[in-house]
Amino acid sequence: MSIIKVSNITKRFNDKLVLDNISFSIEEGEIFGLIGPNGAGKSTLINIMTTLVEATNGTVEIGGYNIKTHPIQAKSLIGLVPQELALIEEMTAYDNLQFFGSLYGLSRKLLKERIEEALAVTGLTQHKKEKVKKFSGGMKRRLNIAAAIMHHPKILIMDEPTVGVDPQSRNHIFEFTRRICKEQNTTVIYTSHYMEEIEELCSKVFIID
Repeated sequence: MSIIKVSNITKRFNDKLVLDNISFSIEEGEIFGLIGPNGAGKSTLINIMTTLVEATNGTVEIGGYNIKTHPIQAKSLIGLVPQELALIEEMTAYDNLQFFGSLYGLSRKLLKERIEEALAVTGLTQHKKEKVKKFSGGMKRRLNIAAAIMHHPKILIMDEPTVGVDPQSRNHIFEFTRRICKEQNTTVIYTSHYMEEIEELCSKVFIID
């Protein structure tokens, strides 16, 4: 069953054509690779799918919800790991997750459980009381992922999650991606311009150029 349907998406910024009639569907529980060179439009497509940018033409359905007519229902199914780090450097890892988790409307007890779970699956439990500004680039990437999964999204969008990370963090991210897909049946959209990453992780690939 398709959990995501992208149909004839076109995007223009003034007279510049960025996306030209893009269509694909993604099955529930698969790791879907979105690959292409820098500037090909991967992030623009993700911004359209998460309602941050409006398409010029075309439709997107997330879990059966049209993102134009039912944006709140569609977005509640998504966890987004953005390419740019979205963290508060002066706060600890735990406090960051508490802040972002509260935005999902989780109760205090459930929020506490989900924070510990997110720290564990991203390998950051031992660092939860450290300020984010002291983290390596790879640890920040992993915390970025932790912030995106506390509401147990059905769909996890990871936009170039291994850019600038050390080999240990890269392996953590790979292991986490496989596990969340297998154990929670989470559908993962994984963007990259590294062909070997897509080849290693994904069951289906969409090339955008």
